[in-house]
Amino acid sequence: MPTLFIIDDDTERAEKTVEDALVCGFAPISVTSEEMAYKLMGLLTPHAAVVDANLTRRYEREGLRVIQALRNRHQDCFTVCVSSEQGTTELGADAMQHGAWNFVDYSWIGIYGRNVLIEYMKIMREMLRKQDQ
Repeated sequence: MPTLFIIDDDTERAEKTVEDALVCGFAPISVTSEEMAYKLMGLLTPHAAVVDANLTRRYEREGLRVIQALRNRHQDCFTVCVSSEQGTTELGADAMQHGAWNFVDYSWIGIYGRNVLIEYMKIMREMLRKQDQ
């Protein structure tokens, strides 16, 4: 079962993402801080990741740095960036420049955002299946 690395300080959203990841066929590993993410990056080889753009807000958009680090260390990792920040068109573009495969805006789509993320996880899972063939 491929691993899905979930890096999100919004624990409610992270818990839902863990549930959804299991349904989509991933083995989820969830952390709530960039510090833990950096530590586990050296120990894990995730197949996919869901990263909150802002995390603890210690640094503006710290999640983008985490995405870049994931991309540098694990080039084949499919990464989706999530955020509830307003003005997310620019943030989505920034996330992709840092190595995100796609972006989900939770600020205005609520439950729909969760459904979009589930569909992206299904797509990532199918892409991984095809790579294994």
